[in-house]
Amino acid sequence: MGRLAAGVVAVAVGAALWSCAKHRDAPRSPLQDGAVVAIAIDAAPIAIDAPPPREPPTATKVVVGAHAACAILSDATVRCWGGNFEGQLGDGSTRGSTVPMQPNVRGVEDLVMGDDFACALLDDSSVVCWGKLGYGKEHRLLAPAAAPGVRGIARIFAVGGAACATAKAGALVCWGDVDARGHVTTSGNSHAPTPVPGLAHVRLLAAHAAVDDARVLSTWTDGGAPVATAITNAVELAERDLPCV
Repeated sequence: MGRLAAGVVAVAVGAALWSCAKHRDAPRSPLQDGAVVAIAIDAAPIAIDAPPPREPPTATKVVVGAHAACAILSDATVRCWGGNFEGQLGDGSTRGSTVPMQPNVRGVEDLVMGDDFACALLDDSSVVCWGKLGYGKEHRLLAPAAAPGVRGIARIFAVGGAACATAKAGALVCWGDVDARGHVTTSGNSHAPTPVPGLAHVRLLAAHAAVDDARVLSTWTDGGAPVATAITNAVELAERDLPCV
């Protein structure tokens, strides 16, 4: 019986040694393998596509008045700077600024500036203005305000203290410092938008002259009616004391 027990013990010890050797030779678990963990930590991150940084808007047109200037930006907004005693900057105040201020207007397709006001043609073919202009009631607009009844507009103009617009249908309408016929004056008037008889499809405009889409020049005197001249093929128009093309 003593030899049998010793044999059993020997077999048990051998089995235990074989089991330890088996576990010692088996591959280690990745969770226990420091090298595998290190590789996972050092692995390069997966690249994720990101949108490119947005470029700041740039000026596409600059217009200059008597005391201030404005610009259309590439995002169809406006910035104005300079004197502001008539609301030319359109920021709701009368404080001048050397830093460009942003009037509350968007979708701007064109911009003009008179002596102390600015007007913008919007992408819905309407017009807003600010500054010393008025629509027959207010003589000063501190923030952009829609020109009443002015719709379906193709072009806008600024001449002195007056603003004008050519409708897509052809009619010309002016407001601000104009007379009862819509002609530009220097009387400090503040007329509401007024149709201008005798002129249509205007593409260039001055205080006493206009060029239509056929490039024909028409002129008039203070209080007189527009008369077409023999001058054609006009491509530019300017006026100081007299109009020139």
